[in-house]
Amino acid sequence: MCIDDDPAVLKTQELVLTHHGYRVLSATNMAEALEIARKNKIDLALIDHSVCNSQHLCFLEEVRKQQPGIKVAIHTGQPEIEDCLKKGSIIPKPINPRVLVAEIERLCAEESAG
Repeated sequence: MCIDDDPAVLKTQELVLTHHGYRVLSATNMAEALEIARKNKIDLALIDHSVCNSQHLCFLEEVRKQQPGIKVAIHTGQPEIEDCLKKGSIIPKPINPRVLVAEIERLCAEESAG
């Protein structure tokens, strides 16, 4: 699942990831993301740091209750995000499609190995 308040960023992520064989569900806010997560199995959440706040933490807590194995990657232009580092992976902005795909593949491989 990709979560970003910028529709252009969501569209780019969808195009890149679907091109690489991933099924992508998208949300523009945490409420929408929670609704999607209630109805679908989510393997990984790619979350924009601009929505990485108390809503983000509530989202993770709620989704992890339903889907304990979910992986999380945060994408950001702010490298000093220690609170989010504890929650998952960091992908720097602007997003390089190769870096995005490599990190998604790494996180998915962790899930397969674990």
